[in-house]
Amino acid sequence: MVGDSKNGVWNETEAISLIIKVLIKFPFIDAAHPTVVFPWQCADTIGILPELDESLAWLPVDYAAKTIIDLVNVPRGHEPFGECPVWNVVHPRLVPWSSILSSLEYSGLKFKALPRHEWIRAMRASPPDEVSNPSRKLLTFFESKYGQEELATRYPLLTVETEKASESLRNAPISDVKLVEKWVAAWRETGFLA
Repeated sequence: MVGDSKNGVWNETEAISLIIKVLIKFPFIDAAHPTVVFPWQCADTIGILPELDESLAWLPVDYAAKTIIDLVNVPRGHEPFGECPVWNVVHPRLVPWSSILSSLEYSGLKFKALPRHEWIRAMRASPPDEVSNPSRKLLTFFESKYGQEELATRYPLLTVETEKASESLRNAPISDVKLVEKWVAAWRETGFLA
């Protein structure tokens, strides 16, 4: 789930929010690789983001809630899987991560996109103070998810039956430029991003 479709409000302590929050205010040298310098000085804005080869099934939280309400109200006996249905409440249309990066740039954020291994290395070398660099809190998570040589193949969840049962899911907006602009505006309003 991502920020709501109306105001863009998104929990600032979630992994994706913290990826976007990555701040590298000053040039520094990676201690493990002394020849690698990370000089992207983008004071009070994003310094680096990963280049990820993945597509996202991000569903705005308000549409997730509406979808759940739709599903709870499916008439008894009409569930596609009998008395114990299983619904996939994710966006039925995938959006490539590269499109999110383009939308963030369009929204005015300045950053350098790095291949995921370089991004992990830069995160590892970034200031360890989790107050000024809150993304460091999730470094272990980021390393386990994106640090392997080859990422595990992830298959999208099927939403055919959920879409049949939920008009809200069928009508959910995708994570396009308009929605990304709302997230950025909400984060700036709270001071999460400058």
